[in-house]
Amino acid sequence: MGTLSDSIPKIGEAKKTSEPSKPYNKTTTNLQKILSSSRFISGAVEYPGFYPIANNINLARLISAAGGLTTTADRKRIEIVNNKIKNGRIVIDKVNLVDLDTVDGSSIELSGEFAVNIPNYINDAATGVVTLSGEILRPGEYLIKRDETLHDIIERAGGFTSVAYPLGAIFTRKSLKQSQKESNNLLASQVEEAVLSVSQSEDKSGVGEQIQAVLSYAKQLREQEVSGRLSVNVLQRDKSGPVYLQSGDVLVIPKRPGHVSVIGSVQKDTIVSYSESKNFNSYIATAGGLTRIADDSRSYIVLPNGESEPVYGESIIPPGSVIVVPPKTDRLSALSFTEVASRILGNIALSVLAINNVR
Repeated sequence: MGTLSDSIPKIGEAKKTSEPSKPYNKTTTNLQKILSSSRFISGAVEYPGFYPIANNINLARLISAAGGLTTTADRKRIEIVNNKIKNGRIVIDKVNLVDLDTVDGSSIELSGEFAVNIPNYINDAATGVVTLSGEILRPGEYLIKRDETLHDIIERAGGFTSVAYPLGAIFTRKSLKQSQKESNNLLASQVEEAVLSVSQSEDKSGVGEQIQAVLSYAKQLREQEVSGRLSVNVLQRDKSGPVYLQSGDVLVIPKRPGHVSVIGSVQKDTIVSYSESKNFNSYIATAGGLTRIADDSRSYIVLPNGESEPVYGESIIPPGSVIVVPPKTDRLSALSFTEVASRILGNIALSVLAINNVR
């Protein structure tokens, strides 16, 4: 038979039960009490956050506890959000607006479940920072307003220097990088999946060489770094479609480049020294000539501003351009690879432009 002492737990030992007891945590309990009695103030105060309230408090004292209003606080639109419990849920009951320019904050008593939000003034004057570099008269970082356009900022920066090459302007945007990467990967995947449907037995008919060429370009497209480039005309303002600036935009105006790039179905992708006397055929010859599967009838150039146009044997090539020679895809016509191959090479060419013309 047990004794009374057997039922009394020893010092430092919890009484045994069917389930282990949870240790009492005084710090956690006190913290919960503080949070349950705290009220939230957010927005344009020096120290937004939760503040413990014993009972009631007036608006002026709560704002003072949060360090006071910032210089951008909109004193005319102070929001007091009152909550209530409805069907087991805490919901917003009503939102009162207070104008501290006409009402004394110390006269407004706050109680119950509430939160206070101090909105900032709507900022149309400073919405971000853009960077201008290269052949700009006043390059540097510029604070932009909400409705400022690319051409507005060029004017603010004094325009271009005497050696600027506006046709080669590189305008990049952070928000475009991810979408471009996803688009490139999707295009590469579509090509790779379509190639799987082509019978390997057709290699003897010459289809294998065309497949290999297209797949190599798809791989290059997938692996290349995206620039987030947006093709723009910095010389002509388009009032019907202005280019509004976003924070993080970068504009680089290069000097007139001294090269032309050649990519695609040539013996070796290369960067060729520019000369006014050289035409399409001259640049192809400098790249070692065409490969056996080159489709020179579909060749085109990507101009320094990102636009593209067909090119022929005697065509004059502007400096900084990229000559693109797609492969023949006649054996793959059922897969519409002629258009796909041109799109792949076009995306690669834009990346080449952004890299070579900035250097």
